[in-house]
Amino acid sequence: ALTYKRLVCASYHDALTVTQMPPKKYYDRSERSLVCLVQSLESRKLVIELRNDVIVRGTLDEADDYMNLMLSDVTVQALQGTKSEYTFMYLKGRNIRFLHLPKSLQPAEAIAAQRAKLLDARMQQLKERLRSEGGSRPAKGVNLHVAARGEGSSSSSMT
Repeated sequence: ALTYKRLVCASYHDALTVTQMPPKKYYDRSERSLVCLVQSLESRKLVIELRNDVIVRGTLDEADDYMNLMLSDVTVQALQGTKSEYTFMYLKGRNIRFLHLPKSLQPAEAIAAQRAKLLDARMQQLKERLRSEGGSRPAKGVNLHVAARGEGSSSSSMT
């Protein structure tokens, strides 16, 4: 049996090596798909077209890994032209046909920023888990190395 497992983190160049596999919930679907682009749009106004030809406009509060969206200050316009306003709305990802992106959005930068945010959150979770399992340092035999982007093959030990 292998003692070391290699986990791909926020980008292909960042890797985390630990001796124990993290729980299954550690893996995010969003980092392996374009959902991270949608998640980077939180707190921005969006226009969403649903599969039943309804147009929804609102501020994105949250997007999960399945592209389920929580919106606030929502205006819903049906195909016939009737408009309704709501303070809160939950949209299931499977009902979304199109998501109109803002013109000011730079997709590559937004994806990179969201992946960096996911990596930072994941590192904090891992540090907390290591602290809760046995003090401020990792247990004997647990090595934690992070290869940072742009630093080549150098690695640093984190405690």
